[in-house]
Amino acid sequence: MVRKNSSIQINWGVIPVGQELQNEFGGTVELQYRSYLLPRKKYMNGLYISPFLKYRYVEFKYASIYNQINSFTGGLIAGYQIIFAKKFSLDYSFYMGMKYSNWNKPYRYESYKYIISDELTFGIAF
Repeated sequence: MVRKNSSIQINWGVIPVGQELQNEFGGTVELQYRSYLLPRKKYMNGLYISPFLKYRYVEFKYASIYNQINSFTGGLIAGYQIIFAKKFSLDYSFYMGMKYSNWNKPYRYESYKYIISDELTFGIAF
């Protein structure tokens, strides 16, 4: 959903895991409601702020130990998005918030953390 100075983003991605891991799989889903502070006229280029909610799932086997990790992160994100060729985006963002994680196997472990991080993403619009 896109309005003049805002949009709802639903992001999906695959999580790459290290080469020493076996049977690895991971994915992420993220929901954002972006408010563009300095939008350009044609596309949603520019500086934005947004609340976000992200879910990540990773399963892997390392040294004959199978693990499964679920995490939820929520907070505030600020970034700059550039749209080119009408379908592609390059997005640099900085975010902070709370993260909850649990490891299900072979033992149960839960953690709550305050996080501050950044990321660079490339996207394709459908």
